[in-house]
Order: sequence, then C-alpha cells, then structure tokens
Amino acid sequence: MFEPKELREAKKEFLAAVNDCSWLAAKGQLDDPDFREAATSVLRFASSRYRAAGGDIEKTLRKNRSLVESKFQAVELHYFKSTGNFLFADHRQAARNFMEDLVRMAGPVDHASDPTSGAQDDHPDGTPKVPGGEEQTVLPNPRLPDIAPDQCAYEILKSVGLSFLVWGPGRLSDCFRAIANVATTFLSTRTSSGWVGQFSGQSDVYWMAFEGPEGSGVAVCVGPDSDQDFWWAEIAEKLPNLGGQWQWGVGSLEARVPTEFAKMFTAATAVQLWTLPGLEHLTPAEETAEQPSPTLSPMFGPVLNSYPERIQRWQEFDGLRIGLQVVVAPSRAQLVILRPWDNFFALLSPVGAPVGGAIPPAIRDRVAGRYELVVRENDVMLVQPLPETSEFSPEDTCQKAFQLADYADAVTHPDAEPNTAATTSTNTHVPMSSDRHELGSQVRLTVDAKEMGRYEAIRKLDERRHKPNQSTRTPENRRASSPTVAPPSMRASRRRTVVIASLLVAAALVIALATTLVVGRTESTDSARTATAADVTTCTTPPAFSPTKFETDAAGLLVTMQITTTCPGGDVLSNNALRLTLSAGDTNIASALFDLSGTPIAVPPRDDADMTAATHAFRFPIGSFWRTPDTMPTSGIDVTSDNIGTDPVTSPTTGDDSGPSDATGPAAPATGDPETASLEALQAIAAADREPVHDLLVDKWIPQLSSKRPGLVAEGITWNSEATLREHLRLRAQYPGVRLLWSGDWSTFSAPDFWVTVAGTVYPDPDAAIRWCQSHDLDRDHCYGKLISTTHPIDGSTRLQPG
Repeated sequence: MFEPKELREAKKEFLAAVNDCSWLAAKGQLDDPDFREAATSVLRFASSRYRAAGGDIEKTLRKNRSLVESKFQAVELHYFKSTGNFLFADHRQAARNFMEDLVRMAGPVDHASDPTSGAQDDHPDGTPKVPGGEEQTVLPNPRLPDIAPDQCAYEILKSVGLSFLVWGPGRLSDCFRAIANVATTFLSTRTSSGWVGQFSGQSDVYWMAFEGPEGSGVAVCVGPDSDQDFWWAEIAEKLPNLGGQWQWGVGSLEARVPTEFAKMFTAATAVQLWTLPGLEHLTPAEETAEQPSPTLSPMFGPVLNSYPERIQRWQEFDGLRIGLQVVVAPSRAQLVILRPWDNFFALLSPVGAPVGGAIPPAIRDRVAGRYELVVRENDVMLVQPLPETSEFSPEDTCQKAFQLADYADAVTHPDAEPNTAATTSTNTHVPMSSDRHELGSQVRLTVDAKEMGRYEAIRKLDERRHKPNQSTRTPENRRASSPTVAPPSMRASRRRTVVIASLLVAAALVIALATTLVVGRTESTDSARTATAADVTTCTTPPAFSPTKFETDAAGLLVTMQITTTCPGGDVLSNNALRLTLSAGDTNIASALFDLSGTPIAVPPRDDADMTAATHAFRFPIGSFWRTPDTMPTSGIDVTSDNIGTDPVTSPTTGDDSGPSDATGPAAPATGDPETASLEALQAIAAADREPVHDLLVDKWIPQLSSKRPGLVAEGITWNSEATLREHLRLRAQYPGVRLLWSGDWSTFSAPDFWVTVAGTVYPDPDAAIRWCQSHDLDRDHCYGKLISTTHPIDGSTRLQPG
C-alpha cells in the first residue's frame, strides 16, 4: 500500500529534523542548553506532525540508524584527521546512545518526571513552544501573488527550521539602528534584490525587514549550509543585548513565530534594505536616477483606503499590479488582482485548481457568460476585463473588484451563506443556494488552490524567472485607436523591471536554499511510492533507473531515482551486490555497490495506473562519485545496473519505506579509470567554482584548507587526483562555502599546478582568517590565512598560524 501523502511529507520533516539534531549532537553542541532547547523544539514539532499522520517514531529511527551514525562518523573522521586522536570510544555506540536521546527529545514525555520541561511549555496541539518566552502562533498565509515580497517572506519563514526575529512598536529605522548597534555584522549586508539581504562572506543566512501600523521588525533565516559559529556568535548571542522597546525571539518550522511578531508581520510590508540607516550604499544606480516610477498607488490608494470594511489589505507589488484581500465573510477574504491584461487592465480572482491543465467542467458550466475563465499559474481565474474608457476609474474598479470577489467566493465556498454585507451593486449575479450545492466537493477551495508547498513555490518562481508572461502588456502597448491614454505614472520603466527580476531570482534562490534549512528537509530519505509485499515478485528483465534528484550531504551523494519494470508482477530488488553506474556520455558521475538483501525494494507493476514506479534514494559515499550537483550534466544521464551478487529474496517481507540505501563500496566508472575520472571531476568543479570565487572571495582573506598536486608526498601518502578529489569532497561537505581553485588561475600562488581547497568565509584581515582556523580546531598544517587575487603579488598573501 502507498503511504498517504500527509504521512510521507511528515516523515520527510521528521527525518530532516533528526538529521540536523544528529549533526549538533555529534559536534557536542547539544551540550549547550540553548542549542538543545532550540533543537528539541524543532524535533518536537516535526515528530508531533509525524505521529499525528500515523508515523511510528521509534520504528522510523531504527530503520534510519545509518542517518544518525553517518554524522558521528563524519565528525570522528574530521577530529582524527586534525588531532590524530579519536573523539569517541566507539562512534557507532555514541550514535546509538544519541538515538535513545532522540526518542526522549521527540516527546511526548512524562513532564512530571522530567525536571527540564513542563506541560506549560507545550502548545495545545502537543508541540513545544519555541525558546524565547513568548506565546507562539503560526503565521497566516498572506495569499498574495508569488512575486510580492511579502509572499516571498512568508514562504521563506514557513520553510526554515530556525529564524531569529526582532520586533517592536517603533519605526524600522530605529529598530535597525538598535540591531546594528549590538550586531554590527548587519552593516556588512549585501543584496541583489533589495528586499533580501546576505552577510558579507556568508552563505545560507538571509534577512528581511518589515514595517507597518503595528510596528516594525527584522527576520533572519538560517540555512543548513550556514556557518553555525558565525550566526551563533554574531547574531544569536548579540540580540539579547537589544533592550528598550525591541524584543527578540526564535521562529521554527511552518512559520511558527512569537505571537507579537506575527501581529507586527501580518500588518506590515517588506521594505527595501537600502532605505535603512547605514545601508544607503546598497542603493542601485537606477534608484538614484531621476526617472518616472510606474505606479498605481497614487490613483488607487486613497480609494482603497476608504473601504476598510471591505478591503482587509492591499499591496502594490510591481508598480502595475495591485493585490486586494476583499472581505467576503466575517472570517474570510478573497484575493483579487488588478493587473495589465491584453491591451489594458483586468481584475482576476482564483476560484479553484485546473485538472490536467484544463478548467474543470463544474466551474466552467457554472460561471459561463458572467466572467471569462482562464488558467494562470496553476489557478483557474475569473477575469473581469476593464473598459478602455473614462469608466476606468478607481471607484468603479473597486466596485467591480467587490462584485468579482463575492462571486468568486460563492463559487469556492458553495455551502457558505451569501455575503449580505457586501457593498456591491444590486445587479451582481451571485450563484443561488441550489447552484452552490450542485458544485459540491468537485471544486477545490481557493484556500487549497493557493496553499503552495515550498517545492511548488520554487517551481513557480523558476517558471516566472525563465518564462516571460506573454499575456501581460503594459498600457504603452494599447491600440492606437483607444479613446484614452494611460496616465504618465503608469508608463513602464527599465528600473522597475530590473528590480522585480532581481527579486524573483533572489526569492527563487532563497526558497530553494531554505528548503533544506536547519532541519534540512529533503525528499531523499523517503521512498515516495512503495508497493505492498504481496503485490510484486521478481522479474527476469532488469529494471530501469531514472535519476530525478541529486544532492550531497556529509556522507556522500544522494541520488533519488524512479525505478520501473516491464513485468506484470512488478519486481523485487534484493541483490547483495547491485552495481549502479551513472554517466552522461564520456562523463563519469558515480558508481558503487549496494547490498539490498536486508532491505529489498518492491517495484510496482508498470501496467498498474496507480503504481507505475518506485522512488528510492541511493547514497554514493565519497570515493564513489565524481560530480557534485552543480557540475552535473543537465541531460542525457544514463544508469546501468548489474546484479553481481545473489538475490536471497523473491518477495519482500515488507513494503515499508527503508530510507536511502547506502553503498557498501565503490565500483569502477563507466569509462576510463578512477584516476582519470577524478581528474576530470577536479577540473569541472574548479571551473564551476571560478565565477563565485571571483565574485565573492577575490581580494579578501579566507581560510585555506588544503593544497595538493599529483606526486606530492604528504601525510603518509603520495597524492594523486583520486585522493585529492576525496579530500576536497570531504571538506566541501564539512565546512561552509568550500570552493576549489586551480592555483595557476590566481596571482597569489607560487606554483601553478596545485588543487587548492578554501573555505568561503571572507575576512578583512589575515588574523580573522586565522581565528576561523583555530575555532574549527585546524592546525597550522591544515589551515591558514590566504589572500585570493588575480593582481596581488605572492608576497604578503599568506599568513600562517603561530608555530
């Protein structure tokens, strides 16, 4: 039987939380009470959702023991490499001990016997309060168009596992001054979109600022690839010193935040960071130039503000579009969008989801003749084109928006009472009660249609980024015969286009990074479609493997694959030495052996419409893969499978998800030999890293972690490309922003033929880079300060740790 979608998604969240808690435990950071409290909060929230969906916490932990053990092993290897000593007496036993601790952390616990917690620390649903002392709440979805900065902010906060939040009743400028006074790292902010900021030299830490009638605030979102030492020392330890009217707290999964922050955020809007004191230098040249700014606010703002009983909230989000939340019931609002359409403008409102990309008959039949129906951005939209005459006035447009909202709500809520308080005209056609019940449950509610998951948000943002909306035209493109002309304030400008395009790119990047966050949620640890044991038997024809996702963790390369078979009885993969080899033409990607005898994979019959493929993740350890996700070919990837061992199982004993399969050892590449494949991989990684190194690291001091070339004798071995690649990939998984350089490309290296691994944390001086080395327990032979440049001489570009 398939696992229900709700259970699968809850399991992903839970295993992702286990993953990050394991990292913290292996590094000893859970010994810190604050870290432990935050980790427990995140784990409790994820486990409560998993239990509510029907998951078994202890059983899942047992099946995914390797997930926990891999973190302890990685830390053990790093410690041994750095010191020559072992950190744990037995890292596997240490992991098993921590798994018992995980069960206690996941709760629910006996509060009477646990002096560190109490019933008052939990929410009514059994999930714990996040540290910070405030009552917690889940942020409501603003349900604005995806391009709106406020919607992007919500999606980011919903996706992250840890966020640091500051809020208060004062002005944003005063709030930011208070923050920058105690946490000066905010003054090193850089931004490409204007709304989303990053800290100089840091990756996977982002922040946004907000201001509104309920006060102002700042949200800092932390990702899994961030430097924990940085955000702990520069942000978490500094915010308690704010004082005055400014409060701070912590947010967690699903946008659970302090209630007072939620009150501020719900009424506020995102603010461009270059408007904050001390960040004026971020203002782009286009912003400072004297040129008209296309905007509808001067025309519509006064009228929209005059209807507080009907308009819950409105926001202009790209100069030529306005999103309205129109009140249609005491506890319900309907989204209406004013935007360019055809040769002029139109009002749009979502009424459901398309089926197979088409409008469901239940919706089409009901609204035929009243409004146009279109499919836009995964929603079925009602469209009210506006006339290109003097009737295009803010007042008239508001009335049409109210009519459209009431009509859309009647479609999406067929069992609700009509909105008798609406200020629409008497000739508004609203479906009658009998018509409402005729639609019944066939229509998906607007709330459901707009409730995008984080993965859907990424996909939609990427589509907008790469696929122009051809149906959207500015008023400048109206027909010459039109009796009216657009107001000057509505004429397009390149500045607005640049700003919005930058926002889309940044938002897509932020949400994509945030998807794995501090609780690093991934799909890789979950078999999305698994057949029942009784449904399948072995097949003599080899199955087909199709990779759908590549990602890396500390243990190696995770490849999620869809597995299909042509046999009517499905297939059972249980070989104790299955060789999987991935390549693209002459490019070697990965090759390893997998023992599936203990956890066989059931592949459903191909001819069953409900069970067309099994989805399973395979982990290739370092030494068995040659390409990272950012250097992976974009197409033409072939997977070859060979059963080298025996198949002890003809029918699986269980259809339960067993998590990712870890390789037992490397196998030969598809072409050539491991040494050649490793050299090609080093060249590809260095080529891919050159641009980000040039953009972010040039002429700055950074920690250098390694420099190797073929034939070098060091640390008891003779280095070759294979050993160099293994070391680089290990360092890349262990430290933030690690990059690979070819020394001949840069002016500050004395030899032109070294592969150099550096950490992507930049500093203004060499002493700061040395302190980074020391804080990570790296000795002078394995870490020192280095200046990367294409113009600086070799002299003065290296600073060693004290002898």
